[in-house]
Amino acid sequence: MNNLSLRICSAVVLVLLLVFLTHSTTAIPIKATVVSILSLIILWEYSRLFKSRSFRIIFLMLVISGLLFAPFFTEFLEKTSNYLFQLLCLLWILILFKVIAYNKKNINDFFIAFSGTFIFLPFVTSLFFMITMPGIFLYVIIIVSVADSAAFFVGRMAGKKPPYCPISVLEKLLKALLEAY
Repeated sequence: MNNLSLRICSAVVLVLLLVFLTHSTTAIPIKATVVSILSLIILWEYSRLFKSRSFRIIFLMLVISGLLFAPFFTEFLEKTSNYLFQLLCLLWILILFKVIAYNKKNINDFFIAFSGTFIFLPFVTSLFFMITMPGIFLYVIIIVSVADSAAFFVGRMAGKKPPYCPISVLEKLLKALLEAY
């Protein structure tokens, strides 16, 4: 199976999973189980970025235990959600500067774990949000499709730099965000 057919198969599976999750007759426990399994698969794939096997195992254990204990902290999270959101925005800005100054030789396991935590947790939260409010799913699909298409066409028009250059990625991201809004 070549790379393109593998991508098409995974996209089909993902679309089917998301349609299943947003279907109104599906029970919430089943949806939560599907989201948990999907999250574990993504977490496992992300953990393969680590160079050290012990760091990979520690990261997996910490994130899984954090997800398991999250329901016990819902009251605290509801009270502090505005502050946590501001902290996450600040961390995303810091990660953006690291992406702009990308140097493949300087990426270490600590930075991968740090970035992964702040990428993976909002992803899981978004999936659970889509379970409770299935109407938001269509909005997310439309925004992502418009941003992705815009980034593709902007990249084709302004593709003077190498395709994976951080500056090129940043230019495409900003232009896609402007076109999506």
